[in-house]
Amino acid sequence: MDKSILKRQLTGGGGPPRYWLLETMRQYGLERLREIGEQATARQRHFGWIRGLAESIGAWDGRQVALFDRMHREQDNLWAALDFCSRQPGGVAAAAELAQHLVPYWTSRGPFGDVRRVLTSLAGLVPDDPVSRARLLWVAAIMAASQNDYDACAEFGAESLRLGTEVRDAEVVGWALIVSSVPRFRDGDLAGARECVESPS
Repeated sequence: MDKSILKRQLTGGGGPPRYWLLETMRQYGLERLREIGEQATARQRHFGWIRGLAESIGAWDGRQVALFDRMHREQDNLWAALDFCSRQPGGVAAAAELAQHLVPYWTSRGPFGDVRRVLTSLAGLVPDDPVSRARLLWVAAIMAASQNDYDACAEFGAESLRLGTEVRDAEVVGWALIVSSVPRFRDGDLAGARECVESPS
């Protein structure tokens, strides 16, 4: 390791060591990938790795605590993967799926504002993909509720519900109804909140 271009950093709690490159070396590596036409392939593999970690988190099993810690250490990689999605044809659909898997992590760890900003930005990139937009918006609605911004939660939830109903996606409709119940409950409209969560739609 002393003679390698890789640097090693030990992590607390007995976790595996992390490896990283000096920024100048990382930029050089990216430039070389561009020169040989392999940058997109490398970033796609990187996204696949993050997606696998997110899918494990979305499994709601006994590994969640350890996986939350792992994803927390991979924040920079997660943002890079979402940025990659924003620049690729069809990438936003992959980002929407990723976002759904990460709901338990984000609601526990945040950062709510950054997540909300990224998801609404991605949703704005796909006006012709109602399912991806709707998925991103119901997750953004949860982030807004976590910030106590119930007006935005209601707005995102309503738009997600409209889109999900339009394309008859039962999963989207179900989640949109759940998040739409939150601002109603917050406002004391218990009947309205109950109507949302018990809706047969």
